[in-house]
Amino acid sequence: MRILSVSHYYPPHVGGLEVVATKLVESLLTNGHQVSVVTCAFPGAQKGRVVENGAVVYRERVLNFFDTHFGIPFPIPGVGMCLRMFREARHSDAVHIHDVFYVTSWLAYWAAAIYRKPIVLTQHVGLVEHKSSFVMGVQRVVYRLFGRTIFSAAHTIIVYNRNVKDFLVTQGVDIRKIMELRNGIEFSNFSDIGPIDRTEVLRSFGVESKKPIVLIVGRLVAKNGVDILLG
Repeated sequence: MRILSVSHYYPPHVGGLEVVATKLVESLLTNGHQVSVVTCAFPGAQKGRVVENGAVVYRERVLNFFDTHFGIPFPIPGVGMCLRMFREARHSDAVHIHDVFYVTSWLAYWAAAIYRKPIVLTQHVGLVEHKSSFVMGVQRVVYRLFGRTIFSAAHTIIVYNRNVKDFLVTQGVDIRKIMELRNGIEFSNFSDIGPIDRTEVLRSFGVESKKPIVLIVGRLVAKNGVDILLG
């Protein structure tokens, strides 16, 4: 089966959604499927086609206004992205969309609808609290105008926690199409290091402070609780 995977960003861009998207692509490839990825060329990334670990990845130029001014990863695609999305959807057997909130997801939905391709949606978050009333308003408009349409069109919706599942139910999604899973742990990367001196390990990373050390994995934005930690 040939599958089109669509996410607004993709590694090496850092983010939880990007990690999940990559792992799912790797799993599909391992199970014998062909996968193409359409995503945005974030600042510093090169536009174009590249083969990464067996997947064909297309990165297209976008406008990053919201990310730059509001810290919201909401890229605005151009003509190149539109053409690529429709071309890949046409030649795919199914379209996998990561989260309904992004313009890339809306394009993927329209392309899948036009070419009558089945849609699998992974919905990563629900309504995210933000200090800006404008941002909160945009979220509600997006879910009302685009979210419910894609929720309705998706054959299956994958979620990774009960909060998102409950959010989907409030949006009128049929609970029978929701598949609740859990993110796995890659034991080759996360495991007990054994009886190794902690000071030696910290020194290998250039850390010699005796103060408490906190590891944060994710973007330094309010929704990840960084402001609470620093407060």
